[in-house]
Amino acid sequence: MVCKLEDVSKVYQNSRIFHGVNLTLESGFYGVVLGGNGSGKSTLLKIVSGGLMPTTGKVSFALPSKNLTGFEMVRHLSFAAPYIDLIEDLTMRELLHFSQKFKPFKRGISTDEVAAYSGLMRFLDKPVKYFSSGMKQRLKLTIAILSDTAMLLLDEPHSNLDQKGMQWYQDLLGNHLQNRIVLVGSNHQEGEYFFANECIDIADYKR
Repeated sequence: MVCKLEDVSKVYQNSRIFHGVNLTLESGFYGVVLGGNGSGKSTLLKIVSGGLMPTTGKVSFALPSKNLTGFEMVRHLSFAAPYIDLIEDLTMRELLHFSQKFKPFKRGISTDEVAAYSGLMRFLDKPVKYFSSGMKQRLKLTIAILSDTAMLLLDEPHSNLDQKGMQWYQDLLGNHLQNRIVLVGSNHQEGEYFFANECIDIADYKR
């Protein structure tokens, strides 16, 4: 998998968020987008995900055998963030089965095993709307990390997690990097990007 950002910029209401972003992300790229609150790191992740269009420039994706359209890319990308909602009227079991229809979990991992990885197995038949914010975050991260995708985007993954949950996240992600493109947005919380071999400082694209 290769993802290219070419001269990407974003402007909101005549205010330039960032500009001149030129990046090439390939399988085995484990990176972090660093920036404070309101800096634009989440905006950049949304653009990479295809959920938001850049004001200028373009984002392209390719597999070894073909270039991918934005619609095709959705199958190969998973994204977890505090602002991405779950379908809360479903039970956890129903949500896992629903998610798997769109993006299968990694080979050999069943939905029950996904639940076990999350640490929420005893809540399988509980509607998600009754989950705490920390439980929802665990569920979002588990689905994203264990989906069989070539690119993984995580925005502020420590959000709503306690100390035990932060260690759980690090253990889960550390065991499932596996030559993907992994890009995390972080407000300088090192535990969120413990794995990173590349750093993208959003401030570099505001000058």
